Amino acid sequence: SGEIMFTEIMYASQGGADPGEWIEIHNRTNEVLDLTDMTFGDDDGNEYEVSEFTLIGPGEYILIANTDGLNGLEIWTSHVADLGLSNGGDTLEITSNTGLLIFSQTYETTAPWPSRQDGYSIQFSHGSAYNLSNAGSWCSASDGQYIADNQSGISQYGTPGYLNGLCAERIFLDFDGQNDYVDIPTMVAPAGNAPRTVMAWIKLDETD
Repeated sequence: SGEIMFTEIMYASQGGADPGEWIEIHNRTNEVLDLTDMTFGDDDGNEYEVSEFTLIGPGEYILIANTDGLNGLEIWTSHVADLGLSNGGDTLEITSNTGLLIFSQTYETTAPWPSRQDGYSIQFSHGSAYNLSNAGSWCSASDGQYIADNQSGISQYGTPGYLNGLCAERIFLDFDGQNDYVDIPTMVAPAGNAPRTVMAWIKLDETD
């Protein structure tokens, strides 16, 4: 229906193992939605049914996670599930309490999709007008979005439960035809109530 969707996916938290994998779900509407008895999973039958009464408010995010083995993620997790997301691409699905498929999202791990990086989520850019099928609307988490190290010592990066940043964009300035450009990277995730930090790198040709 487009009212509720996947906006961040951690499918490779620590190599080929499943612990620490999670999916972020976003309510894009101005209404409270009831998720009770809805099913979240993939098209291979790896599913999690929300058995307890669960509401998601307007603009809110919830996390369904396999938190075993990941320190620091539990505070964002609404539901713990035995997730097993594919490290080579998958199709995630949301099914209503009547069994109706209401949303699906396919991700891949090769270009034009972000390449697989263990410990880094892939995020839907909030500036992409909800065109989730466009690979260019997704990017890997940045080094500034550190969450915690998991129990295997692998650092985890993402913005679970938060609005994602804008995917990095390269804007060519072309002052004098010398390939000048400015890179605007993904915004850094806030820690608590800390302000967001936005930085840009400007490259000028050596002859400038």
